[in-house]
Amino acid sequence: MSTWLNKFLEAGNVQLENIILSKMLVSRRFIPDLLPDYFTANRKNLFVSMIDCWNKTGEVDPVYLQSTGFENEIHDALKEAGSSNPKVILELHTLWQQREIAKTIFSAATTYEDEDLTPEQIVRRVQEGASKILLKNQDTKYDHHEAVLTLSNLIVKGNETGRETLGYKTGLQEFDRYTSGIEKGKMYAVGALKKTGKSLFSVWLSVQLKEQGAGVVWNSLEMNQTQLNICALSNYAEIDSHLLGRKLSPENMENVQGSLGRLNDLDWTIIREKSAPELRARIVELQNRKPVDVVIVDYIQRMHDIDLRKDRVREVEALSKSLADMSRELNVAMIVLSQLRGEAEKLTDGEMPNMSYFKESQGIPENADCIITMHNPNRSELPYAADGSYQLPEISLLVEQRYGLSGARFKILADLRMSKFYNHNDPYGGIK
Repeated sequence: MSTWLNKFLEAGNVQLENIILSKMLVSRRFIPDLLPDYFTANRKNLFVSMIDCWNKTGEVDPVYLQSTGFENEIHDALKEAGSSNPKVILELHTLWQQREIAKTIFSAATTYEDEDLTPEQIVRRVQEGASKILLKNQDTKYDHHEAVLTLSNLIVKGNETGRETLGYKTGLQEFDRYTSGIEKGKMYAVGALKKTGKSLFSVWLSVQLKEQGAGVVWNSLEMNQTQLNICALSNYAEIDSHLLGRKLSPENMENVQGSLGRLNDLDWTIIREKSAPELRARIVELQNRKPVDVVIVDYIQRMHDIDLRKDRVREVEALSKSLADMSRELNVAMIVLSQLRGEAEKLTDGEMPNMSYFKESQGIPENADCIITMHNPNRSELPYAADGSYQLPEISLLVEQRYGLSGARFKILADLRMSKFYNHNDPYGGIK
């Protein structure tokens, strides 16, 4: 560290501190021999977080740092680099492959900020320019022979291991029979009316997938982290989730204590992003640290698109298209939960809602590879017999696919107290 730099930093030169921090944010690299004591105020705390981020991931990640509460400090630092809009970082996270591209992006952002453009328009213009740079510098090309070899290895491995599905098994015999399980690179739209149990179904499903080795991320705009973990714990302990947090019997307490270790090993990630760009940025950030194979969005009607807020139908359509694109580009299974329109309430017992009943926009089923509608016409009735015993509610599932067999309808049994679901012909059997 040069003498003049030490002098300026020790003097508390805010501008110089921000310049150095901005260079680290843009290059995503850590400056050797730079100590926290060279910084003042909350910029010192930001620098300490940068060190921690560098030690964990090998790079300075602006998206991660912004999520830890340093948005104002990052804003001030980036201002020195020519951009006073931190959202540019979020939008362009996936494009930061090398330092030269990052420099070009910020140079372009500075130019556009001189014009009378909104932040969203700036982001879109910069994305277009950065995409051209990436294509120009793209070294990898499609090798058909390599693609065929990959397919061959997949077939051989599946045959040797005796896999029943190409993707992850759900444990629901009918679903796995008509589909290839839950596959990465596909979007699954799950639609249901309130009180049917689509969120609890997804908790149960994510437990099955996680136990098969899948990296699961919940973008939960419905239940909070505690509620989701309570549902998972009740699944493991086989205890009514409403009892957790209350006085338990010795037997139930023993089951809970024995299941806490399994819940800890579940190691799913629960986030709360309300827009598609923010969700994409967060997934990419997580993929740098751990496998992400399945993303569950609960639920799409709670998400927003800044440009289309005045047109809800187009907004939801744009969101669903973005999520479908995300599943392919990031190679994750995207499970998107959605409400159904109120007209589905009027269906008779023998009728089943299909993809046309999705709420607010037909863009949701149109962009999905697999559409799953759940229906229980008796969902408002208490599932207890006259003697007080719990009766497993029947839930009808309709599976419609973009490719392959479509219109498969079957029933499953649900224990909504414990977020458990079973095959209709094999209660308490199979994967629990």
